[in-house]
Amino acid sequence: MFKKFLFVFSFVVILASLSYAQWTYVGGFPNEDLKGNNHALAVDPDGKVWVSDYYNVDSVLKADGTWGKCRNIRVFNADGSQASFSPIKVISGAGFQDTLWNSTKGMTCDENGNIIFATGWWTKFVKGPWMYRLNYKTGECMGGIDMFSTLNTSPTAPAVDDMGNIYCRS
Repeated sequence: MFKKFLFVFSFVVILASLSYAQWTYVGGFPNEDLKGNNHALAVDPDGKVWVSDYYNVDSVLKADGTWGKCRNIRVFNADGSQASFSPIKVISGAGFQDTLWNSTKGMTCDENGNIIFATGWWTKFVKGPWMYRLNYKTGECMGGIDMFSTLNTSPTAPAVDDMGNIYCRS
């Protein structure tokens, strides 16, 4: 009797779990052609999707006239088109400019919808890591902090509470 009950109970549980699996894969965003090694993702209040890769996927012209490989932040509108300021290869604003040489370590929205973006350990080009606050409407940097000088470590996965406090794993 117990075996029959267990069989019927298991059958009901399996059917119930299958009935809730009602989502359907509709494709990659913004399309199936976008491939990469995404390591950070955030969605701002306007519905723009911010994506950044861990590895070098782009390049910039350096001051010495040679090309250097860098990361970028791609920003897509909700309809899949790129935002007017995308891709971001050089973070600028708030009195400084910084090329994205270092690895991407995480991204999130702050309490106002602005993007908190963390970069990784230093490379041969620059000492890092850095954490930046980017204006979600313009892509401009609102400020940054040298995490090496502050923590002597590389932050990952930033998170922000309702009071605006930023937390990260190191």
